Amino acid sequence: MNKQQKIEQEEVIKNSNSYACYWFAKDTTGADVKRLQEVVLKKGNGLDCYRFAKDIKGADVEKLQEVVLKKGSGYDCYRFARGVKGADIKRLQEVILKNGSGFDCYRFARDVKGANKEKLIARYNKIK
Repeated sequence: MNKQQKIEQEEVIKNSNSYACYWFAKDTTGADVKRLQEVVLKKGNGLDCYRFAKDIKGADVEKLQEVVLKKGSGYDCYRFARGVKGADIKRLQEVILKNGSGFDCYRFARDVKGANKEKLIARYNKIK
């Protein structure tokens, strides 16, 4: 990372914009992933955490998943389960079963390897 990029990184972190932190980490070789991730964990939503976990080498999948489980939508849980290596399918599925829409249940059952299709379809049939 060059001097100008270091200055830009400090500005991005100082501004606490999780979306900007994601893009800086994605586009800048040598970015401080841990510091940028801290902003995403504190200020980001489920989508921000999903993107960071999916796209940023060195991201802490477990920490980012915790935010998705607490703040994310059913769709965020579905995307995380489907798109992030190392995702805890069972925990994400539990959020879908508890709070997800019928369509979230359907997509999860259809697209996520290791999903409990019977539980998800039963929930889908109950709420549709």
